[in-house]
Amino acid sequence: MPRPTVGVGLAIETGLVLTAISGVLASVVYRSLEPTGGQGAGATYAQLFSPETTERLGISATGMIANTLFFATVAALIAILLGILAGYAIVRRPERSIGLGMILFVPLLLSPVVLAFALATFWRPLLGGESTIWFLVIVSQAILAIPFALQSLEIPLAGLGPNGREAAEALGSSPWNAFLDADLPRVRSGLVTAGLFVFALGLGEFTATYFLVTPQYTTVPVGLYRLQDVRQFGLADALAGVLLLLSLAVFLAIILGGRRVEL
Repeated sequence: MPRPTVGVGLAIETGLVLTAISGVLASVVYRSLEPTGGQGAGATYAQLFSPETTERLGISATGMIANTLFFATVAALIAILLGILAGYAIVRRPERSIGLGMILFVPLLLSPVVLAFALATFWRPLLGGESTIWFLVIVSQAILAIPFALQSLEIPLAGLGPNGREAAEALGSSPWNAFLDADLPRVRSGLVTAGLFVFALGLGEFTATYFLVTPQYTTVPVGLYRLQDVRQFGLADALAGVLLLLSLAVFLAIILGGRRVEL
């Protein structure tokens, strides 16, 4: 096939994909701003943050946003830390990377529903009941994010030569310090992007979180579902708009602060 034809086809395909995505995002924004009940545009946002909505859900919209950001942040930090440890193991013993990768990618084979069910029925009573729900939500989100963090770090780490690390060790650094000083700084942009990507996954995580949270720990995706379930469609649209803004902010941070994640 001639190259110009390939270029035109790729441009058309890209344009169609971007148009479809933009249309979906625009519909969310439109629905959240659409005048309802004789009120002006954006009135549903005021209702979303009203005491009536807080009473209906058992938590304020501000509280849901704070929960979502907290869970996503801590889960991302845990996933990145475990990804760094796994990356160190792979760098030190490349022959073990296959076995380690199989272990760390098991969460991809585990249904979030099964994970949440195990945490809720076994670990929650064992660890102390309702007071540990926040911890279990973080654990579930971190487990689901680990494969993505590892994949994002494994690729750039695999391309690093051993020269810098060996030089650091020759000067007296321990293997761990040599990894931190010589290898990790060279994949810093990939590390930042991996963290932001995992954080974005946490923002939208619903399945496992829904089976665990109580009203006190409700997140934005769970709150959106509950509003939709009780047919509060205007409030649900406004909360979807809030989630969209959070996600777009993370996407912008990924574009400006790090490289694109390779999956």
